Amino acid sequence: MSKCFAVILRVGNIELHADVDALSAEKARAAAVLATNGTCEVVSVTERPKAKKMKTPMSRPERWAAAAQNARDAYDAMSAGRSGWEDAMGELSSLKDEYEEWQGSLPENLQDSALGEKLEAITGMDFETLPDLDDCESLLEEIKDIELPRGYGRD
Repeated sequence: MSKCFAVILRVGNIELHADVDALSAEKARAAAVLATNGTCEVVSVTERPKAKKMKTPMSRPERWAAAAQNARDAYDAMSAGRSGWEDAMGELSSLKDEYEEWQGSLPENLQDSALGEKLEAITGMDFETLPDLDDCESLLEEIKDIELPRGYGRD
């Protein structure tokens, strides 16, 4: 890969400054001498970093394409999140069904006990209809805070 060299040439009393792209300082020196047919003295050759290209602003179609891609990425993230939410709600619904079975097999004398009340609180929750996004947080708090039955007479 070529590098950029600043070359200073002297012709009599005049100094000339030139930028030369070359693989090495020696090749830059040789190129400068060849370019002047050997009539110049090379005073110095120093490597300088190549100027970086200025980033041009994106055109309107490029900005549109970028915005469309951002919207697609946001939609995909929401879809993946919704799928995860639906899976989690499905898991909670399956567990609720197990609690309903337990409640259904509970003897009549335990229906109004602490165990029965805990089972009723769980089986009374609605996981079938997905709540609005605003209601999700309150539902999650309710799920987290519910007091689960421990069973085996420990309630």
